[in-house]
Amino acid sequence: MLILRKHFAVHRKWFAMFLAITAAAVFGYFYWAHAHATRLPGGSSPPGLILGILGGAIIIFECLLWPRRMLRSWRWGSARLWMKAHIWFGLLTVPLILLHSGFMWGGWLSTILALLFAMVIASGIFGLVMQQFLPRRMLIDTPLETIYSQIEQTMQMALADARNLVLATCGLPKESLEASAHSQPSKESRSLPSKSSDRREGGRVVVGAIRQAELIPGQLLRVPVPQVPVPNCEVLRQKFNATIQPFLERGRRFRSPLSNRTRSAEFFRQLRAVLDPEAHSILEAIEECCEQRRQFDLQTRLHWWLHSWLWIHLPLSMALLVLMFVHAYVALKYW
Repeated sequence: MLILRKHFAVHRKWFAMFLAITAAAVFGYFYWAHAHATRLPGGSSPPGLILGILGGAIIIFECLLWPRRMLRSWRWGSARLWMKAHIWFGLLTVPLILLHSGFMWGGWLSTILALLFAMVIASGIFGLVMQQFLPRRMLIDTPLETIYSQIEQTMQMALADARNLVLATCGLPKESLEASAHSQPSKESRSLPSKSSDRREGGRVVVGAIRQAELIPGQLLRVPVPQVPVPNCEVLRQKFNATIQPFLERGRRFRSPLSNRTRSAEFFRQLRAVLDPEAHSILEAIEECCEQRRQFDLQTRLHWWLHSWLWIHLPLSMALLVLMFVHAYVALKYW
């Protein structure tokens, strides 16, 4: 954290370093310009050359953060220290490079390099801002947050729980009952909660009592379920198959009214009005599954905003590094 005031204390020394070096560079640059030149000195002048070398060295250091993360042998110093240095030294390059350029675009190579540098700095600042606010929003708006890579697996387990609850409440559909009278049990009847996957305790069914994804324990779902199917619950099965199940499977990709919390509340309110009160607890559990799906969708979107900027920042940084060496070679060749 950097922007929020309560987290800025750990960056005070870095901020002081940034101000001190910037002030020294500005003072030295304009002092030399006042004493030796009639116009602002460029990159070929002594102060411009010194500032250019310093800015280039910092850019090289900035690019070392990626191999430091990938290679274990490079992992000297803490990750937090490296990140602080990456942020503040990266910001420090802005005044150094501006002074090095003499506040002029130069030729086509210098112009391209300047535009590339500006895009790298802008994408880095954008990522820094995202990292200040999105984790806090994720903590507040997605209390059911889970490991990002486990979202779909977790929702598949929640969907299986919801499907079993609907089946236990509504019973088998008529076509399954008719088929089971003449042949072996249907596929849906075999998906009824079994003794190995659930158990009844005083009128309650425990679905997924023991499950674990990686090291994150699953949600223990204890819902009071009628001992026999509730009459006139066919509408619950229909709504589940047509609207709820696709939403739990695909989330916002299904473009369901359940993606909106207000419309979802109205959907379940209308459904609750036509169902027997004995099935209301089941409906509340299914509504909780839909809320979990919405939070996971929000977590997915926030995760994308939190990390997608790197796909712009990293390639631009590598291009900047390469073009910087080309710029240095050309400048020394024609100096």
